[in-house]
Amino acid sequence: MALAYRPTMTRRPHAVVTGASRGFGLAVTEAFENAGWRVTVVCRTPPPPNADRAVVIGDVTDPATATALAAVIGDDPLDLVVNNAGVSGGSPTLGAVRTEDVNTSFATNVTGPMYIVRECRPALQAAGGGLVVNVSSRLASLTRQAADDYHQAVRQTSYAYRITKAAQNMLTIALAQELAVDAIAVWALHPGTLKTRLGTERADTPPDVAATDLVERVTRRDPTDMRPRFISLDERETDAGDDLPW
Repeated sequence: MALAYRPTMTRRPHAVVTGASRGFGLAVTEAFENAGWRVTVVCRTPPPPNADRAVVIGDVTDPATATALAAVIGDDPLDLVVNNAGVSGGSPTLGAVRTEDVNTSFATNVTGPMYIVRECRPALQAAGGGLVVNVSSRLASLTRQAADDYHQAVRQTSYAYRITKAAQNMLTIALAQELAVDAIAVWALHPGTLKTRLGTERADTPPDVAATDLVERVTRRDPTDMRPRFISLDERETDAGDDLPW
């Protein structure tokens, strides 16, 4: 199977994964490692030990964390960035929304990924192009939300999460438009309803299953396709081959 990032034959492909100490981020890290990739992780607490894994301890809300990541990467080419770190706290009802919850969510879900991509851009350019994956949610689809397609899920999901994941989707589009000149594609990704700490009681997808699917999609992607995409790993959300609507 041809690999989309077109690495040279003398080096292993290299990925960065944020929020990698547990849940989907850890599953993604291990799935790419099992596929032969070298992975550098960013997390607030140390992940399970792995001698072949570079680790940056820090919070993505702090620009210094992205700067530290760039220092760890150094001159190494980078093929993939997975912005997985995220928060979902706060109230699902207007009367109980707190400003601090919205601000924390925005810093984690929007400006954090922006800092990471900004600092990783030179390494992606050094690889001759690559891919950025921003882990989003089906609940970030304005089209679906306006149609009230997720009425039941919305009852359980905070204002802060829905607002900031929609903003993250705009970040995905803005990055895709700017980075296309460098052959860097940018995706928003709905990983499915995952059985993780942040998942709801209706979650039914093991994170390792979704992570393996992501590896396959990254591996077989068309490296000439620079469109901003909103991909769902849950085929129940889309027709075969289609993306989620923005």
